[in-house]
Amino acid sequence: MNSDQLLVCPYDRSHQIRSSRFPYHLVKCRENHPELANMIRVCPFNARHRIPQPEFQRHLLHCEDGKLAAESGTQSIEEDEASSPFVFGQSKFLNGKKMSGR
Repeated sequence: MNSDQLLVCPYDRSHQIRSSRFPYHLVKCRENHPELANMIRVCPFNARHRIPQPEFQRHLLHCEDGKLAAESGTQSIEEDEASSPFVFGQSKFLNGKKMSGR
């Protein structure tokens, strides 16, 4: 991807961001739009992919990065809480296993 290519922000369509700055912008814009943050999911294959909740399952089936991951033999991502990143004090799962006492 060309670092000067402009990408459209999923949180505010009026934002056009250079691809080299896109990851930083996503973090900041997500914080500025908490009402949208719950309605937009992050692709487990490419964190630059932010997909509206209703389109998420279709995206997982057709994501080019997901196809590349499957071809390289990496483990597939399950759609459950166990696949979420670990957040100390909030997560119920660690490394795909339910933590005791939660």
